[in-house]
Amino acid sequence: MSMNNGSPQGSDSDELIKQRVLSYFRENTDFVKTIFDGFVGYGIIAADFDGNILAYNEGAFHMFGYTPQEIIGRQSIEIFFPKDFIESGKYQELIDNLIANLRFSYEGEKVRKNGEKFPASVLFILTKNKDDSIVGFIEIVEDITERKQAEEKIKKQVEELERFKKATIQRELRMKELKDRLEKMEKGRE
Repeated sequence: MSMNNGSPQGSDSDELIKQRVLSYFRENTDFVKTIFDGFVGYGIIAADFDGNILAYNEGAFHMFGYTPQEIIGRQSIEIFFPKDFIESGKYQELIDNLIANLRFSYEGEKVRKNGEKFPASVLFILTKNKDDSIVGFIEIVEDITERKQAEEKIKKQVEELERFKKATIQRELRMKELKDRLEKMEKGRE
């Protein structure tokens, strides 16, 4: 039967083809690699709970400045956090929150290889092995420097508009006051 005539056999055949295509796609596509390599605008870092960096994508290289050879297996994930964040116990709080909630996001400062701090939006997700045991986490980082700069610019513009508004209101009140005085003076002459 034709697949376009709406018969059950045509629908079953369409569904079978769809299932085969999906099965082939799942078996022959590395989704993790696609995501990891494809998100160059985001830094993606995988680490174990000892802080050992296990994977580091191209986006992280561009964001932080370390090559994968410099960082994978050689550095602690803590290298990307300001020292005061770690020393104050906030890093440990972050890990505790992650374990309790399976994922955790926040906005805060990160540190580049050259020591420069930058604002970032960060998402942590726990990772599991094939036995479903938690083995570490993935950190996905977005550099939000441009967004923060735009927000600051808008904030300054709003403050400037508020000052202008206040000055305009004060000027209008002063003009009304002067007009009232002028009217009184003119009435006094009559």
